[in-house]
Amino acid sequence: LSGVKVSLSIPADLGRLPEATEIALFRIIQEALSNVEKHAKAKRVAITPEIDLEMLRVTITDNGIGFDMETVLRDPEKWDHFGIKGILERARLVGGEGRVESKKGQGTRIVVEVPLADRTKREDEHHGEN
Repeated sequence: LSGVKVSLSIPADLGRLPEATEIALFRIIQEALSNVEKHAKAKRVAITPEIDLEMLRVTITDNGIGFDMETVLRDPEKWDHFGIKGILERARLVGGEGRVESKKGQGTRIVVEVPLADRTKREDEHHGEN
């Protein structure tokens, strides 16, 4: 991103996720960063993954100009243009959910939560092989 400081801190115990989940999260983050570059006029973006029981939560927060959610929610063209629809659909495709929070002048926050149940099952199966 041109001139935008991006920070990312990945939990050491995250490990690998199912391939479909990894790809979906990569595309979600890619779309969010693209939105920041095109629309937000942000100076900073923080990408923060957190593990919470059997859920992975990825929060993407920028300090940009934000937008009025009510206006975007009422206008399907803006909803598609900002890539919000695609972000939420990708989360749902891997059994998760997402939400977008934004206010004019206060930046934007995208939160995506995906289940880690498949990862736990795969780790248990792997340990059982030894």
